[in-house]
Amino acid sequence: MDNRFSKWLSAFVAVFILLTLPFVVPFSGISAGAETAPITTLPAREGIAVATAVKVPVIMYHSVSRGSPGKYVIPPETLEEDIIYLKNAGYETVFVSDIVDYVLGKSALPEKSIALTFDDGHYNFLSQVVPILKEREARATVSVVGSFTDKEKGQTRRSSYFSYLSPEELAAVALSGTVEIGNHSYALHSGLGAKPLWGEGYERYKARFTRDTEKCDALIRECGGKPRVYTCPFGCYDGFTARAVREYGYGAMLTCEEGINEFSPGVADTLYKIKRFNRPYGEKSDKYFKNRGIV
Repeated sequence: MDNRFSKWLSAFVAVFILLTLPFVVPFSGISAGAETAPITTLPAREGIAVATAVKVPVIMYHSVSRGSPGKYVIPPETLEEDIIYLKNAGYETVFVSDIVDYVLGKSALPEKSIALTFDDGHYNFLSQVVPILKEREARATVSVVGSFTDKEKGQTRRSSYFSYLSPEELAAVALSGTVEIGNHSYALHSGLGAKPLWGEGYERYKARFTRDTEKCDALIRECGGKPRVYTCPFGCYDGFTARAVREYGYGAMLTCEEGINEFSPGVADTLYKIKRFNRPYGEKSDKYFKNRGIV
């Protein structure tokens, strides 16, 4: 009896192994605890190529003036040399919103992309920067402080060094075809910038942030701009700031942290901590870009 039962059990086990073998074999190469390769692309959409992560440097400029130079005040010749150098190195300039569209799967990016950004909305942007962008077929993102622009209304004495774009001049920038306009806050360009006040809870902070952002947004739209990018005043931000920017509806947030960004389709978190290299006065283009690992 015991011998017959043992034979029957052996036959049953053999049949069971043969029936289940096709389901076991495909997984036999994965050991316990092993990790599969991470997914780095989104499923292809019709008409849109699937791409993996791309590295995109972003440069931060401030004032471009023929007047007295400052730490972050460069002559127009330096800006033009930068653009020429980058083009010779194979780079193509893109709007920050182009990066947003890439991450959202709406469009592709050039193989070597770089974004040029200008903070504060200086008066000399229209007279010095826009002509260079047009001549060199380059793109840029300028982020304006709403209160600075409003104060320029009706001003007759203007300084290339100290003045900012008036609403009329900002409208001319919007029509240039080479520039997108970002929000640099209306009246938060002081103190803590767009960070929460001491002890301020999120909902109260968000309400204050939203009021300020809406005011600058309205000004930009009145001048013909379509703001999609928020630039943190002084680069100051925390978790509250990034959350409020995202919930407001902006596609990206620019900081002052330095480094080369990496963007992947479908990974939106990287858009709300975009790093930038500050462009100082006095460095030759080749040295500046090589020292930062851009070329």
